[in-house]
Amino acid sequence: MSIVLNTPHCIVRWTDYTRKVDLKYPHSSGLGYYKVTGSFDKEGRDKVLADVIGEHGSKANGSVATKSDGTGRTEINFKCLERLKLRDGTLLDQKPSITNIDGSIFEGDFEMAIAQINYQPIYYASYGKTSMILKSIKIISLANPDQLTPEEEDLAVLQKLDAVPKQFNGGQ
Repeated sequence: MSIVLNTPHCIVRWTDYTRKVDLKYPHSSGLGYYKVTGSFDKEGRDKVLADVIGEHGSKANGSVATKSDGTGRTEINFKCLERLKLRDGTLLDQKPSITNIDGSIFEGDFEMAIAQINYQPIYYASYGKTSMILKSIKIISLANPDQLTPEEEDLAVLQKLDAVPKQFNGGQ
């Protein structure tokens, strides 16, 4: 069994499904997922991947799904099933805890915040893939309210070039 690891500080994205369950693509059991995406700089990404290899050995090299976000950062998805069925048949809720740096429960919106994600890497040899099982999120600092998401930055550039598609420009 893997131990729970901590990521370096990252920007958390797509935080809607940290408190409610995503049922768009459910598990074969019909259960949904809690999930979040961590956006890492090069050093952070290398640290996460090295921690996974340190936990599971060289067989896990290249087994973590990563995606470049086009800004020099790398995104890694973390998720867990909403409930886990134990051997005795009882169901265990796996909702990740979201806390402030001082350990108190965090209730607000934290899209684009700086955070640390606690996860458990599970390597599946038959698939050659590692699942990054979400355990908890610790909010280090909230995003600057003036900070744009990458999507908002793209839209702003398109607007300056007067190249915004009609669906984004109020149908004009």
